[in-house]
Amino acid sequence: MFLAMNSGEAIIERVTAKHGRAALTAALELVLRGLPDEVRRPFAAGLITAAEVDDDILAELWRCLDPRDGTTCGAVWAQIRPGGAAVVWPPQWTKLLPPGTTDPLLRAVLRSLTDRGATLAQSLLVDRHVPEATTLAGCGFTHAADLQYLSAEVTASDARLASVDTAFSFEPIRAGDDSRLAAIVEETYVGTRDCPALDGMRSAQEVLDEYRTIGAGRDALWRIVKREGRNVGCLLLADHPSQSQVELVYMGVVPTARGGGGGAAMVREALRIAATLQRARVVLAVDAANDPAVAIYQRCGFTTIETRTVMICRLKSPRGDDR
Repeated sequence: MFLAMNSGEAIIERVTAKHGRAALTAALELVLRGLPDEVRRPFAAGLITAAEVDDDILAELWRCLDPRDGTTCGAVWAQIRPGGAAVVWPPQWTKLLPPGTTDPLLRAVLRSLTDRGATLAQSLLVDRHVPEATTLAGCGFTHAADLQYLSAEVTASDARLASVDTAFSFEPIRAGDDSRLAAIVEETYVGTRDCPALDGMRSAQEVLDEYRTIGAGRDALWRIVKREGRNVGCLLLADHPSQSQVELVYMGVVPTARGGGGGAAMVREALRIAATLQRARVVLAVDAANDPAVAIYQRCGFTTIETRTVMICRLKSPRGDDR
């Protein structure tokens, strides 16, 4: 693929191991240039080392070469996750593209992701007003949500753990529970206020496939929530021992059980599990527009540590039709 430039045509191509470590480093460090030096450099080096074992890690690293001197003047990186979603780091250029230009690197990586079977591309931005948001919008991305990242410290003697609602029970999932859990998750999506723009983008099973890759232990900390013998929701946690934290990946309550205290009970259970594992904190991300959920977290002692904007682009529908 080529991009017309003042002094000729620049080459847009996928960067692979055959180009050498220096080429991989140049492309990655450009894509990640928004990170502090002390984070970016070891992160890029670690990715390149990991890709020597699993080449899929950098399979969607693309660059643009300046025809004048052969240097990398633009780069983009994406990763396909289990379940059909892809995370896209927006393109970065050493010089601005001409006004009105649809970003050719982004167009190339989205086409490649679609060809490889990804159904959804998503990108996290500092906020919706950064230049990358305009670049993404030019290739079909739309604003999905503004996220609040929350954290709550926890100890074994935490007073919050003493408040136990015995009306709810938390049943660990067992082998063969996937279809049952997926059905519960689908039901919790009905009328959800947590990132409703994602509704219908992927099946619950695809989402669960991705969630299983988060943290250690796969689904060891997943719970089906019951009240009076009925399934009323689910609590999906991920353990991050090296960071001494438990992540609340997803919690949901079915419509008929909402307003009955299930959400607060799930949060307290997450805190209890973290304390049992001797983790220092519980972390999570929530749609800032989901007022009921935000209120529950705040009442349970969570505070905001940062915010991000999510933009999404449908690549293929659940039926398999291209966008």
